[in-house]
Amino acid sequence: EINALNEIPWWSKYSPQAQKLSQNYQNQAQDITQLITTVTVTEKALNLVSKKPLSVKQWQDIQKQAETAITEFDQISLAHPLYPFTRRKAQRTQKYLNQVYQELAAERQGISSLQSAEEGVKIALVRQKSAQSPKDWELVQSTWKTSIDRLRDVAPGTTAHLPAKQLLKTALPAYYQARARQQQETLAQNLYQQGINSAQKAQKFTREQRWNDAVIAW
Repeated sequence: EINALNEIPWWSKYSPQAQKLSQNYQNQAQDITQLITTVTVTEKALNLVSKKPLSVKQWQDIQKQAETAITEFDQISLAHPLYPFTRRKAQRTQKYLNQVYQELAAERQGISSLQSAEEGVKIALVRQKSAQSPKDWELVQSTWKTSIDRLRDVAPGTTAHLPAKQLLKTALPAYYQARARQQQETLAQNLYQQGINSAQKAQKFTREQRWNDAVIAW
């Protein structure tokens, strides 16, 4: 149709109208070509949403493509023949984009939680080597517990989820061991203190020649 319009000679009275129509058709053809390219690239990017886990970089690339596509769709005027099509595509893309925002936030949070947990594990191991008193073991136990909480915060579908599950297999037994050791040390400390108190009472009763009380205290 464009070629037919271009064949109308310049001296024809229909030439100005033909040139205007030709330009309109060319513009529409360019719009269609550009939109086809945009839709194809965007659909390919959005298809990755179902292929989790994805890295932060991958989520950012999808986000950028979706935002670019929506901007292009929004530039199509209400009077354009493609307006209804671009509205549907814009709405669909926006729906996916909202999910991408959530997934990107979860991915970043997952990485942050995993890194925090890994640092906590290193600190717990160092503290565990030198722990002696009940307070020492209570601090070790608390450090393990904090790391475990961080690991459990990592959401499924993120790249950090599998490493977090694997590290959790090490952290949980270490936490239970530290808790048991803290309880043992607390019990030992209490028994030791009771022994000292009894000895002090017995010595006091002996000085006072309260022999029966001294025997009982011992």
